[in-house]
Amino acid sequence: MSSIYAELREEELSTKTIERNLRMLKGNLKKSKARYTLTLWKRLRDVKPEDLSWRDPLASLVLSNESDIIKELPDEDYESFMVRADKRYSK
Repeated sequence: MSSIYAELREEELSTKTIERNLRMLKGNLKKSKARYTLTLWKRLRDVKPEDLSWRDPLASLVLSNESDIIKELPDEDYESFMVRADKRYSK
């Protein structure tokens, strides 16, 4: 029985869903005035939906400080990303 639940949790996102999610993420970044968003938006242009799976945070609209795309930001952009996250969660 537990293997059925494990399989359900590991259901793959379709490439079409990942493409839509990336478009939404790019759109949200384009609207933001945060320092890091332009750099991220440009880097997302190089992300291929078929290279992502449900395990990749980007595929699900998640920008994680553990993601390579965030870790590779220029220092000032990375700091801006982290400050915004700290402010969001310190309330």
